[in-house]
Amino acid sequence: MPEQDDTGSCALQPGSVGILEAILEGTPDAIFAKDLEGRYLLVNSTCAKFIGKPKEQIIGRTDLELYPPETARRFIEADRLVIESGGTHVFEGLAKGAGGTQDFRVTKGVVRDRAGRVVGLFGISHDMTERRRAEEERFEERPRHRHEQRRHRQDQDGNYERSDHRPFFLPISG
Repeated sequence: MPEQDDTGSCALQPGSVGILEAILEGTPDAIFAKDLEGRYLLVNSTCAKFIGKPKEQIIGRTDLELYPPETARRFIEADRLVIESGGTHVFEGLAKGAGGTQDFRVTKGVVRDRAGRVVGLFGISHDMTERRRAEEERFEERPRHRHEQRRHRQDQDGNYERSDHRPFFLPISG
């Protein structure tokens, strides 16, 4: 927690737990940590909201206890890959939570103790749902743009022209 100064206001101290808490709760990304058995050790409010339970009801539980079976199996398999590799991996997919289905991009990596042994893993998951929708909308518009491009031709100097002969693209020279 942030430490109070003489005036009663809170100030973050270098290296304090309060800084970490502020980051965990200040990000819109879901952040979590698990032990080697897949039990949640830490979740932020965004993660708890997606799961649809208070943090206290998530800590100590596994994905099989919190998610639909198919979603849990995918998460467990990704966790296994991260732990076995000892590295950091990025995964994308769909997950069903209390708030519905969400497109996500999650970075997972191992947590090591002071001796360097893998003791768990962490995850930082970003909700990609709105971005995916925007990409799909742009993709749906593409055929129209391709059709418009067919109306352009390249002249003898390499310039692209519209059918009304206004330059569309100019060659790039170095």
